[in-house]
Amino acid sequence: MFAALMVCGLMTTSCSKEETVIPIDNQGQNQGQKEDETPSIDAVSLQVKYEAQASQAVIENYNLVGTAVLVRYIDSDGKIKSEPFTGKFTKEVTIPFTKNGVEAAFQVLLVLKNKEEIEFGEGVNVATEMNFTWAVNYSDKSQSEAIVFSTNNGSGNAHPNLIESYYDIYVSHFGGFVPTMVHLGYYAEEVENHIKIDGPRLLAASFWREHAYTGQ
Repeated sequence: MFAALMVCGLMTTSCSKEETVIPIDNQGQNQGQKEDETPSIDAVSLQVKYEAQASQAVIENYNLVGTAVLVRYIDSDGKIKSEPFTGKFTKEVTIPFTKNGVEAAFQVLLVLKNKEEIEFGEGVNVATEMNFTWAVNYSDKSQSEAIVFSTNNGSGNAHPNLIESYYDIYVSHFGGFVPTMVHLGYYAEEVENHIKIDGPRLLAASFWREHAYTGQ
């Protein structure tokens, strides 16, 4: 099941500047910087565009099986935000790199009714179209080639069809049923007195399980 949930598996395209190394002093701090400052690294921010769209038929199916449908995403402050999804959503954000790296993520989540209220039949079509476009901004004002994850090519799709056997798994793991989700992360680690920024890593299911919707 979790193999099926890993919606953004192997990525074969990457930026030419996907690793940056920063010298640090013996105390583990960036040289000449305070602990709470963003490091002066070549990659300064991640430019992201989130897009989601659902047909009228799918919206009607949302109402048959759910109490709400949300878009959840990492905003420019690095925090997860939620907004009601009414069939179309577009948002562009710039997320700064920090000493820990950077993450971007996007999820369409259907908050389900009680199981006994839903007529599953052979499944309910809740296919939501999603595009997730990202590029890296560098300190010299240049930008990497934009890369798009899309449900149109299968790189951003979880399960377009809600069936009864998914109910318990999705509610317990994610707080509801997830038609679409994606996650992208660049992470920092100390290696031989340097901070190394590695990425991108694509771990959509594990990220959204860690940040499951709780209704709060």
